[in-house]
Amino acid sequence: MPVAAVTRLRLRPDAQRISFLCLSFLSLWQAKWANGNIGARIRRVSDTEYWTLTV
Repeated sequence: MPVAAVTRLRLRPDAQRISFLCLSFLSLWQAKWANGNIGARIRRVSDTEYWTLTV
């Protein structure tokens, strides 16, 4: 049975946000290629708010 993990993240608008986002997209790529993964997505709602979905 598939399990879905959904998270919301609000970031502070500071200089470390860019490096954090780069690492987040590397994690997304790793999740997409993991065995048994059905799907993974990141959705930007605003400049500081993001949603993630992994199944």
